[in-house]
Amino acid sequence: MRQWISAQREAFRSRLKLRRALINAGVFDNVLFRKGIWLAHLQFIWFMLRPVKMQVGFTVNLFVWRAEELYCRTADRLVGGKRLERFVARCERRQQDTEKNLKESQKRLDAIAETRFDLRLLQEFLNNPHFVATNHTHQDR
Repeated sequence: MRQWISAQREAFRSRLKLRRALINAGVFDNVLFRKGIWLAHLQFIWFMLRPVKMQVGFTVNLFVWRAEELYCRTADRLVGGKRLERFVARCERRQQDTEKNLKESQKRLDAIAETRFDLRLLQEFLNNPHFVATNHTHQDR
């Protein structure tokens, strides 16, 4: 969760830099004042709507999944067959794929965090010639 928050913070900072670069470049100079304000802040409006879009997508996916499960159960009871077993197998495969993707993403995030840490150490070393990296992370109390 901490890495996700860090990634969102970095994305927000990059959006701020992009917005400032667009304003400094004069992209909005020839636009009317009201439209200029709208265009300059459009990315923030879209950024604020992102959680709503995610929640709606989650709700729709859950509804579709429940409807498919209900169809499989009902059709198996009325007509017979193995629809529910195939549905459960499909869900298990999807879960395994998701877990695999999550592990790969976690490995990538760990590599990125390690690289950022090394870069931070290098920056500290270059800025402060008396900097000494220690092998313990917590200060003694």
